Amino acid sequence: RVCCRMGATVSSDDCGDMVPEATVIDYRSSGSFDSLQSHAALLARMKAAVNRALRVLKEPPLPDGAFVKVVALLKESTARCRQQNSNFISEDLAKDGFSPPKLEDLQVPATLVHHAQLVYEIEELDTVRSALRQGNLELLSHSTVGGKFRTPYYLCYNAKSKQALLVIRGTLTLSATLTGLMSDVTPLDDGETFAHKGFAQAAMAVQREVLPTLRQFLLPQGFQLDLVGHSAGGAVACCLAKLLKNQKIDCRCFTFGCPPCLDKESALAMRSYTTSVVHHDDLITRSSLSSYKLLADVVRHIATNSSSSKVHADEMPDLLATVAGQNPRVAAHRDLHVPGRAIFLYEEDCAVSACCGDGTLGTLRRLEVTDTCLGDHLCSAYMAALQEATTKLCGDTMSDYRPWLVHAVFESGSSEDSDGVASEA
Repeated sequence: RVCCRMGATVSSDDCGDMVPEATVIDYRSSGSFDSLQSHAALLARMKAAVNRALRVLKEPPLPDGAFVKVVALLKESTARCRQQNSNFISEDLAKDGFSPPKLEDLQVPATLVHHAQLVYEIEELDTVRSALRQGNLELLSHSTVGGKFRTPYYLCYNAKSKQALLVIRGTLTLSATLTGLMSDVTPLDDGETFAHKGFAQAAMAVQREVLPTLRQFLLPQGFQLDLVGHSAGGAVACCLAKLLKNQKIDCRCFTFGCPPCLDKESALAMRSYTTSVVHHDDLITRSSLSSYKLLADVVRHIATNSSSSKVHADEMPDLLATVAGQNPRVAAHRDLHVPGRAIFLYEEDCAVSACCGDGTLGTLRRLEVTDTCLGDHLCSAYMAALQEATTKLCGDTMSDYRPWLVHAVFESGSSEDSDGVASEA
């Protein structure tokens, strides 16, 4: 069992008396590694995702060989840069002119991330309802329907504070997320915004179901609507927030581990009402047609140039820049970005730090292949990093941003692969 951070283990005997007289939620489904238990399995899934991206772009598939070598070189290159300079990440961020976050920038996400986790248990409705009531929230409506262009969610509200939360679930397995991310784009209803097809279609389905409730019950009574989601659920939430804004419905959106899902102009235009939290080397937040095309271009370059066949890890940054300059870029409407204002949580000197930027941050425009690039995507990792970063900023080690008393315990490898909301036939 993996608890909160990858590598932190607990036994069932350790859990029994940690939260007496409170709902104890055994989160078994969210962020399962399922079939990605080995390095070889991850490489195979990554290669499948790259080839899927190339099919969308109508380019030939990867050549045989070189892919494993390139991924290994990227991983070694990143590791060496960080070993040689312990401030490598913060110095790289400084080139983008980032700003430090304020305490209020982190406090709301540090609470809402627990909802992004709870929605993975939507099929255990009594557990969800009990947890929400501990946070003074009542469940208003929900859906457990998943599959092609559909995603489960719940809508809850606090009558006293006039807050309503629409929380959208992501895919159940990381392997499904990796390949499902590679999709073509489609216009949203304004015709000017281009979005990932799978996420846009799922957002439209959720909108059809919840819009009557919003217009007839919540909005006339002055409720503030917040959309929340982790992983693919965050991408659906972003697309839905844009759809609602186009209909003059005020809302805010908070995502965790959201993949690139909107064209650059539209993503940046959402900064006033969307916050996307990205954790360290999270692979999903960097998985786009652009980043996978660059990876494919480097593989082809090494496979077809004898002078590049003996490239070393230290040469990879220069090689990436060279290959990027020699090959055509993905068309602007297909070059998707992480939407809104980005809060980037990164680990340096054995501590979590935070900075504010947007989807154009250099670190979000390239794949970071590291030992933690999958573990960093788990919602539990986001919960722990936000708790640490927020505690560090406020200086109060007793701060706890959980809206209810839970002990989150994850079991890896228990879920079967899932098509998820982003998958297509």
